[in-house]
Amino acid sequence: MKRIVKKDIEPAVLTSWKTAHPGKVYKDFQKYSQKRELHSELLSEQFYLCCYCGANIDIDHSHIEHIAPQGQFKKRTLSYPNLLVSCNGEKMIETGEEELKYCGHHKDNVYDVKMLTPLEEDCEDRLKLLLNGKVCSTNQEDYGALKAIDILGLNNYALFKARENIIEILITAEISEWSRDKQIKYFEEEIKYLETVDKNGQLSSFSQELVSLLKFLIFSS
Repeated sequence: MKRIVKKDIEPAVLTSWKTAHPGKVYKDFQKYSQKRELHSELLSEQFYLCCYCGANIDIDHSHIEHIAPQGQFKKRTLSYPNLLVSCNGEKMIETGEEELKYCGHHKDNVYDVKMLTPLEEDCEDRLKLLLNGKVCSTNQEDYGALKAIDILGLNNYALFKARENIIEILITAEISEWSRDKQIKYFEEEIKYLETVDKNGQLSSFSQELVSLLKFLIFSS
């Protein structure tokens, strides 16, 4: 889970709309064109990654997510610190079965104040990516991390298979035959690539999770 650092001042489009429509909530806001502008700004500050799973997303395949759900916290529906962008939990591969939701749509109206979120400073250290594509807590007694995996459906079949497919491309069987120095050089080059924001302000899917995995492989032996 990549950490998201919110700006000190909320986007001007949100401020101006709230000023012009006092007392209104998100359900009112989403009827206006300013919603798409805000959606775009939030995507940009997240480097076009889903706030929960880290998949690369665009404005037409994502939604504005409320950490504290709209149904329970109406006064926070237009609170900038409560607004992120989540993927739509769409099917990434064909499973042959009915697809379960994940991320924001899986979370829905569920709220646990102790659940790990991408706004927490240590969120990148509390979840780790395994070679099989699944995500686990770095500490099995970390309630918040475990709840995040559960509430967000982070090990949904389509989601972990998408990560596994990328790992298989990134870390091939051939690499095991390389010298240790060659392996480390390759991993470092891939880390540099994954941490580089492209010309459109985007990072690639699961970049933070993959970087952590590669760093683990560098220092594990």
